[in-house]
Amino acid sequence: APLVGGALATLECRTEQRVTAGDHTLVIGRVLTARVPSADGGPLLYFKGRYRHLA
Repeated sequence: APLVGGALATLECRTEQRVTAGDHTLVIGRVLTARVPSADGGPLLYFKGRYRHLA
């Protein structure tokens, strides 16, 4: 599976279900592997149209 380099965590999932919700499709996945490398950093937040940081 393609993974994003430098990510704080990675999840590899298998698609279990696709649900149509208006003009979106929700993809529900089963986690196969989860990794948290030793990289330091904070989560990526997006709220009210901007990226944010936690204090």
